[in-house]
Amino acid sequence: MADPKPRALVPRAVAPRVATPRAVASRAVPPRFTRNRKPLRSGQKGPRRPERPTLSWLVAGLMLCVLMGLPGLAAIKLSQHVPGYGLLGYFVVVSVLAFIFCASDKRQAKDRQWRTPENFLHFFELIGGWPGSFAAQHRFRHKVKKTGYQFVFWLIVAGYQLVALDYLADWRLSLGLRDGIARGVSALNSEG
Repeated sequence: MADPKPRALVPRAVAPRVATPRAVASRAVPPRFTRNRKPLRSGQKGPRRPERPTLSWLVAGLMLCVLMGLPGLAAIKLSQHVPGYGLLGYFVVVSVLAFIFCASDKRQAKDRQWRTPENFLHFFELIGGWPGSFAAQHRFRHKVKKTGYQFVFWLIVAGYQLVALDYLADWRLSLGLRDGIARGVSALNSEG
């Protein structure tokens, strides 16, 4: 059979395109693609990169061991008066709970859900879960840039270090502080 007659290209009347902000933006920036190469809609985020820990596990582990030195020695001394492994078990359970709550809060932050209050996280750090919170901060990059959170966290850690040091020194620091305050108060009373 013979080929049909070629048809001539006839220009059609096309309405001029109005430059809308979306049309201008779509021409200016190439579309972003997901893994299956479909363009993303406006406001959608692309695939997430896996987050890396802030410090290498070796450095964070060594830092945690150093921070646990004084409280660990104090716990060993205190365990002479507490039967069994109750004290060690308590700190392990509270640290694991603090780690889980920090991981959960990080997941909620990524999913833009309701967050765990910082005071709740600080409470678990204060009752002994600061090692678990430290590990979670460096594992999940959780609240490492929030200076207010970090200030309170390190204040809690420093408090544990001071109490452990004082306990190992048979409470000489707190007794000396108490005596100094008593001398200051008696000096003020004698002047007035």
